[in-house]
Amino acid sequence: MWVWWSALLISLLIVIAALWRYASRRLVWRLRRLNAGLARLMHRRRYRPAAAKKLLRQIYLLISEALDKGDYKIAYEALDLIKLALGQGFGRINDSARLTAIVAKSLKLKEFTLAGHGVDAFWPLVRQAQPQDVPQITDQLGIIAIIALKERQNFLAARAVDIIFDSVDKLDRVNSMNNINNTLDAVDGREELIILSLRSLKTIGVMVLRRKDIELFREICTKFSNWVASKKTAAVDGSLLAGVLVNWLHRIVKSGFSSAFHMLSEQIEVMIITGKLDSTAARHLIEECRHLAGIASLNPQNPAAGMILEFMLKLAGHYENISLWVQAVRSGGEVVKLAVSRYGVQEAFAVVYPLLETGRRLLLTQTKKGSSVISHVYGQQALYVIVRECLHVAEYIARQSFLLTAGDVIGDMCDCWVRYPAAAGSEKSCKKYCQLLLFYWTRTRRPLAASNAGTLSAGTSGLLSDADKERLKFLF
Repeated sequence: MWVWWSALLISLLIVIAALWRYASRRLVWRLRRLNAGLARLMHRRRYRPAAAKKLLRQIYLLISEALDKGDYKIAYEALDLIKLALGQGFGRINDSARLTAIVAKSLKLKEFTLAGHGVDAFWPLVRQAQPQDVPQITDQLGIIAIIALKERQNFLAARAVDIIFDSVDKLDRVNSMNNINNTLDAVDGREELIILSLRSLKTIGVMVLRRKDIELFREICTKFSNWVASKKTAAVDGSLLAGVLVNWLHRIVKSGFSSAFHMLSEQIEVMIITGKLDSTAARHLIEECRHLAGIASLNPQNPAAGMILEFMLKLAGHYENISLWVQAVRSGGEVVKLAVSRYGVQEAFAVVYPLLETGRRLLLTQTKKGSSVISHVYGQQALYVIVRECLHVAEYIARQSFLLTAGDVIGDMCDCWVRYPAAAGSEKSCKKYCQLLLFYWTRTRRPLAASNAGTLSAGTSGLLSDADKERLKFLF
């Protein structure tokens, strides 16, 4: 009889074990068990890192299985456990890669709310991570932003960009605390983090520009500009910032995205005014602008060349550095010569216009009565440089034709200028600047100019008064 009872007991134990195993494999039961385990771990004053690591591994496994089975509610609740655990400092360096895998899988399954919840888990991870681990986390965020853009989930990409900027701020705060505590050693990894962050931002911006998403690009530009403005003077290397801006400019010119160009140029101007772009970065930008404007000028219907030249001259003018100004003006002159030699003054006047317009504005500044800027040395030097470059352009065009003089070319440019739509309302000052060019030509190229003096100023005579010539005597 006891044999039967033993067999029955064994069978009952087997059934109970099978039911236990079945129940333990259910996602809901596992979630409850992991929730209880995390609560016990959090209430301990001291915990074993191995126990926390094991618990996190089990939660990640639960999320993966929930996604495979389509139980997104369980996955969402398990992500809450992950965020809670990371907020308690239980995270490790490989958590960023695991979170990236979860977000990527959620995006692939079109579960965008779940993906956003996964991105939010990076906030506690960044704040609790060791400083030397932050660059790797930032790199994973860049990957998430790119994947999100491919899935056209702009809000996820923007959220990832926010966390990237916050990760750099975290190291800055740690460095500030070290300075307060008289700690001489800076936190390792800051330079690497900035390089990785800007590289990710550069790639994200290029992808947005490729899609011509103006709203998202405006948001990224604004975040980027505000982040740069919030840094201390030497907190971010200007050459690194210039690298991001140059890549964006390349994409804008290639796609002919003029609205994005105006937006980016405004943000660059803000960086210059706040002192975040030094003259070294500006030189790099000017050199790249010269290449871009030269490429754009090969197509006379492309307005990008003129916009880039105008931006380049405005950029150089902010620094009041004469060597930087000379670089910008000469670069602009090279582009103008290239465009005019291919298409002529009339067809390529959109490229010529920024050079002439900048000179006109400088002339107005120098001849304004009662202006304290008249004696400003930089203003005088800037006008001298651009007048000479305009004359060099005119002489270059004249040599190409073999039949014209520089005076004839200046006259042609004046005729195109007063008819140009952007010059409406300033025809008189346009002619005045052209008369200055003619006057400068007659004073510096006397043998050739003397024989043409009677016909050169037919349409522009009398605009330069004797008082103006007195103020402009530094040109001669």
